[in-house]
Amino acid sequence: MDDDVNRELIQLRMGRITSCGAFTLTNTATSTTVTPRAGIVSARSVILTQAFSASAANGDITRIVPAKDSFTVTHTDPGASTKTHRYAVLTGVRDSTLEP
Repeated sequence: MDDDVNRELIQLRMGRITSCGAFTLTNTATSTTVTPRAGIVSARSVILTQAFSASAANGDITRIVPAKDSFTVTHTDPGASTKTHRYAVLTGVRDSTLEP
């Protein structure tokens, strides 16, 4: 078995996933594009978020649209505040009912 695959399987058995990260809402804008490492996000992915910094709130985010290798977060204008959120990407096995 490939060492990278084996490492990922060990992490999964320990309850850890590697498709996580953080992003900061773009100041004076109402959308932010997040680009995790290639192959993590698809148009069928589910993006889970959690407010992380003291000034962030889950209500900041109004919509998340996943696409191939990125996702776009629509949000309220953070003004001068730094609002950081954490995310986890879940992508299931192909489901023909969800194919574009």
